[in-house]
Amino acid sequence: MSEWQPEATAPLEINVLIYNGIDIAVGIKRIYPHSRSWFIAESFGFNEDGEIYNVTHWQPLPDPP
Repeated sequence: MSEWQPEATAPLEINVLIYNGIDIAVGIKRIYPHSRSWFIAESFGFNEDGEIYNVTHWQPLPDPP
C-alpha cells in the first residue's frame, strides 16, 4: 500500500482514500469556483450530506484482491 500524502497533492476527480485526523473514507476531490470540497464515495460513518471536512491526507486506493 502507498504512503499517506498531504491533502494539497491529491488528484482531482479520482476516488482515493482520505483521512481527516479521525476517520478514513473513499472520497473524491472537486474544485468549485467558491471552494474546494471532498465528497464521500463510500461512507464509514460520515454525515449523510456526503461531505468530509478537514481532510489532511490521501493515498491511492489499494489494488483489488
